[in-house]
Amino acid sequence: MYYKLNKENKVKFGPYILPMLVMTSLIFADLHHSILLERNDMSNSPNMYESNCAEFARYTLKHKQVKASTRHNWNKMIDYLGLNDFPYPPVEIDLYNMDSDKYPNPRTKRGVLQVLNCLLQTKMKTGKPSHPVFDLPDFEELDSYIQTPKNKYQKRVQMYANLMLHGGLRIGETMYKHKIVKNSILVEYQRIVQDNSIQSSKTVGQVLLPDWLLQEYKDWKIDCPTHRTLREWFNIYFHSEVGIPFPNLSPHKLRHMYATYYATKLPPIVLQKQLRHSKIETTMSYYVHIDEGHVLDVLNANRRHLRAISN
Repeated sequence: MYYKLNKENKVKFGPYILPMLVMTSLIFADLHHSILLERNDMSNSPNMYESNCAEFARYTLKHKQVKASTRHNWNKMIDYLGLNDFPYPPVEIDLYNMDSDKYPNPRTKRGVLQVLNCLLQTKMKTGKPSHPVFDLPDFEELDSYIQTPKNKYQKRVQMYANLMLHGGLRIGETMYKHKIVKNSILVEYQRIVQDNSIQSSKTVGQVLLPDWLLQEYKDWKIDCPTHRTLREWFNIYFHSEVGIPFPNLSPHKLRHMYATYYATKLPPIVLQKQLRHSKIETTMSYYVHIDEGHVLDVLNANRRHLRAISN
């Protein structure tokens, strides 16, 4: 109790009132200092009616808490879009048309519009999300090529390809030797393409590996020096005479093939955990690509089974 009434009903302060007053004065002093710093920061910020969109976007990005790779990509996007030519505040239809001209792919266009809305405080309509459509090869056929390399160009990417095709890892995640936990690896880090640095993985979690792959992984050492080098290796792997005959593939499509192949063999919630997605919709809508022919094969197989029983 900080005060009490004596016999004459007069306030008599207890022994803790002085420290409380000192603490309160320090809090107000700190608050006053913070307000002064904020005002000084605002005075140095670009005047929204005297700057162009590039200046305003960079100022907004500077004060956002995003990953280093995201910051790098957004800065590159600001340069590529030529936002210096657009005064702030912008005419939104002009930005929208410019985005449509530079990014004909609807999924890329939608993503750029979302970034612009975030950085420029605009409210452009981004449309509904669309799902990618991939023409993926047969899983077993591709796997047979990966497991039987014919030359050094195929051999050097074998483990990286196996981690993507049989573990669902992203390409940057294959360039970090993860901790082994029983029958799985704990995916925590990745090597990013921008500056080849090690950063936190996009999503973290344990990934179960087949026994044969886990055994090979224990003794394997990463031998690719940079993220860009590995991409060049895969470019040779998929798009040259010394590679394998799947020119439409890319490293990330191996992760999609993993999701598609195991979608018919694992419960959706297990597949989501293996891919480390926060939402089941991401797993089933964006990563699983089961064509009509596969569905018909399953349906017809069941019907033939029932006919055999009835006869």
